[in-house]
Amino acid sequence: MLLSRRRLGMLGAGLLLPRQLLAQQTSQRRFLFVFCNGGWDQTTVFAPLFGSPYVDMDGGGEEAEAGGITFVDAEDRPSVRTFFERWGEQTCLLNGLEVPAISHDQCMRLIQTGRRTDNGDDWAAILAGRGDVLELPYVVVSGPAYSSAHSSAVVRIGSDRQLAKLLDASAFDSSDQPIMAMSETADEAVAAFLQERAAELVGAQPTGQEARFADAYARSLDNLAGVRGGLGELALDGAVFDTLASSLEVALKSMELGKTRCALIRDNGLWAQGWDTHQKNEYQALNFDLLFAQLDELMLTLASRTGPDGAPLSETTTVVVFSEMGRQPKLNSHGGKHHWTSTSALFLGAGIAGGQVVGGFDERSLSRPMDFATGAPTSRGVLADVDDFGATLLALADIDPGAYTHGAPIGAIVK
Repeated sequence: MLLSRRRLGMLGAGLLLPRQLLAQQTSQRRFLFVFCNGGWDQTTVFAPLFGSPYVDMDGGGEEAEAGGITFVDAEDRPSVRTFFERWGEQTCLLNGLEVPAISHDQCMRLIQTGRRTDNGDDWAAILAGRGDVLELPYVVVSGPAYSSAHSSAVVRIGSDRQLAKLLDASAFDSSDQPIMAMSETADEAVAAFLQERAAELVGAQPTGQEARFADAYARSLDNLAGVRGGLGELALDGAVFDTLASSLEVALKSMELGKTRCALIRDNGLWAQGWDTHQKNEYQALNFDLLFAQLDELMLTLASRTGPDGAPLSETTTVVVFSEMGRQPKLNSHGGKHHWTSTSALFLGAGIAGGQVVGGFDERSLSRPMDFATGAPTSRGVLADVDDFGATLLALADIDPGAYTHGAPIGAIVK
């Protein structure tokens, strides 16, 4: 298999790089998404449903309140209380979010796109694909991401630096197929031919398909240089993003440099075992304690680091923490809990009306209808679903949700 290292890099980057973005005046708020992989148990922290005969609560917990947030407090997860005491006034907890499926693949797609099919953008891709053109608009360090119309805004770094390896051609070393690189002389000759051909096309003032090719080729070269430069400043050499902390650092660095609007990071919990506790549901408590300890550190870091405009990242960054589903209220025969359509999500930081819990669960851990304006559960309200989740994110970025979803923003969340 004969491939040029340069051509390999251009092929990979060409799938990722910015196209002409739609013109619309939008806020330049940054968004950091933390996806808890596997489905968290809402009753471990978010839903204090003590006294219900339909819910098996984690032993040793009790209902508590800190910073305006009502939660489940327990000795085996002290980081939860610490976080809400310190950051509760900047946090909005959404309870009773409906994700109408129970399989991982469908739920991941639904909560991030509002769709069951594979022909749509996730909320972060839409957010990153609007507004100013950045070198690395939507950085996917790890986790599931979906794109279609805004696929060129998505830069998938990968938990093992896959993009950096592709661009510097070290991906050859891990190929399972024998690859023989072209010599430098042949490589340079191919590049010279392509550049000469592109120049001839531009000089001939082409129309139609030839014009589109010439324009796309010229832009791909410019964009490739931009992404190479952007990744170079992130100092990815030797980095492996196998923990939430290491993944957060590359996302924050990219935002600090003004190269990124949105970033997605996957949290696999303690020992990278994930949150899918069909057995031993007590691991949920361990995962939550670790998660909230790292979220506490994240909020401190956002306050101490600034963006290109000199403002602290805490003033310009919204953090969204979510999982693809919740877990059933009752334990199964293996001491675990199966999948559940009712779940929770956390909104932190810039633009968030904090110090409150919006929505709720009934005694069976089912989602309660709510008044979107006040956030209060009410029988006259509506259930908050994945489309409303997305509409709220778009509203936080001053983007009209109507162009992308039939959902409505949950106004109580937005400051």
